[in-house]
Amino acid sequence: MYAKYIKQEFSDLNGTGQTQAYYKMKLKPMSYEAFVSLCAREGHTNESAILGVLSLVSEKLALSMAEGYSVKLDGIGTFNAKLGMRSDVMQDAFEEGERTHNAKSITVTGVSYRADSDLIRETRQKCMLEKGGVSRLRK
Repeated sequence: MYAKYIKQEFSDLNGTGQTQAYYKMKLKPMSYEAFVSLCAREGHTNESAILGVLSLVSEKLALSMAEGYSVKLDGIGTFNAKLGMRSDVMQDAFEEGERTHNAKSITVTGVSYRADSDLIRETRQKCMLEKGGVSRLRK
């Protein structure tokens, strides 16, 4: 099966009049259930076993990141918790005499993910592309 890509064109931000282009995958959603079914079918196991493993990985990944670990899953990637200010707290002013924030002011705002090079290489090897359209963006 071919994946489709979209060529996005936009006017040069430097004002030279040249058109810049970049390419992105035209994404199709895959539900959690469909992914579990695919894994069960390809792995010759039942869906409940896949669901159990994914649930355990998700739970322990969150716990490990909450404890300050950077978690590397070989063949998948590395996960880290991202920190930021709580939305109801003002940022530090960084001026002398200003009060600094304590741990109660800081919270997990996201998770950063860096794909394993093996995952990228395997995806590249399996990917067959065809043109899926052009999108022109104006400044």
